[in-house]
Amino acid sequence: MIRKIVGLLLTMLCLNGEVQCKDIFLLIGTYSPTMYVYRFNPVNGELEPASTFGISGSQYLTVSKDQKFVYVVNDQSNAKGGEITALSFDNGKGTLDRINSTTTGSEPCCFVDISTDDRWVVAGNYRLGNLCIFKTNSDGSIQPYKQIVDHKTIAPAGMGAHVHCTLFSPDGKYVFATDLGLDKLFCYPFSPQSDLPLSENKVPISETPEGYGPRHLAFHPNGKYLYMIAEKSGHIISYQYKTGKLNQIEDQLSDSTNHDGNGGSADIHITSNGEFLYVTHRLKANDIVGYKIAHSGKLTELFHQSSMGIQPRNFVIDPTGSFLLVANVDSGNIVVFKINQKSGQLSATGERIKVEKPFCLKIIE
Repeated sequence: MIRKIVGLLLTMLCLNGEVQCKDIFLLIGTYSPTMYVYRFNPVNGELEPASTFGISGSQYLTVSKDQKFVYVVNDQSNAKGGEITALSFDNGKGTLDRINSTTTGSEPCCFVDISTDDRWVVAGNYRLGNLCIFKTNSDGSIQPYKQIVDHKTIAPAGMGAHVHCTLFSPDGKYVFATDLGLDKLFCYPFSPQSDLPLSENKVPISETPEGYGPRHLAFHPNGKYLYMIAEKSGHIISYQYKTGKLNQIEDQLSDSTNHDGNGGSADIHITSNGEFLYVTHRLKANDIVGYKIAHSGKLTELFHQSSMGIQPRNFVIDPTGSFLLVANVDSGNIVVFKINQKSGQLSATGERIKVEKPFCLKIIE
């Protein structure tokens, strides 16, 4: 009751102009047939249901830079395979509406990202070991894929290609792709005016030790550093980045429970001020690990914090850098943590919601 009263008072302050507030929404992709939208209070971290949207296996999603459209990689509803669905977002009502869908070429993808100008969407197909790229229209709709870049053709005998993360560089000139099966990181020059916008030079920009399993990537807000979490080994690799080139800074173990090289490290994100980096670990650890980022790009470990659930596959940091929200898939809950602005430490706010199999979290304003 006290928290509700405090929330009401804060809302009144916002309305009176004493505190600058605006509607912020949490989008939740799931393994279930439903996506969820919650209103997120950026002052106290509270969540309130706004709407739901029926879609088969919504999984991972990305939001356009203008905050008007959402692109979701999902299962096809009537047949085996995968598709990308374009949705419009109503910021007033907090609702999603379907625009159109197009196939990914076969299997469902596991990751999707959008270019800096909102005109291109790229997705990674884990099972087939490829990445596919699509063009968007001014109304937010998505066109059939323009190009598929296949990693199976370069996979050594006995190794399977498994593209996991496909991410546009901050300068918009490259697409980075992690291949968990090949233990390699690729960088594809991106030419948005071309019919085949990705240069298919399949020479990796970086190779990890065998068995690392490169998974997710995060660019520093200053665009000078790139960080990669390796799923199997539990390591974070830090790179210096400049115009499509990487120089490795360091490689350090993050998942302290991983002793057999069969870990479940999952997600990685950086606060908007560039001071702190966080990663999640599944399986044995089920935790969040925080780091301080030095001016050199190097990381100093700060703490291990329980995710307060099972299998924290994905998390998001709100635009102010004040809260971290983590999705625990197997326990079906989303937990809100407050970020200490000076130390980077996390403290549970007490705000938790139950959602069936939450897979991906995104903030939209």
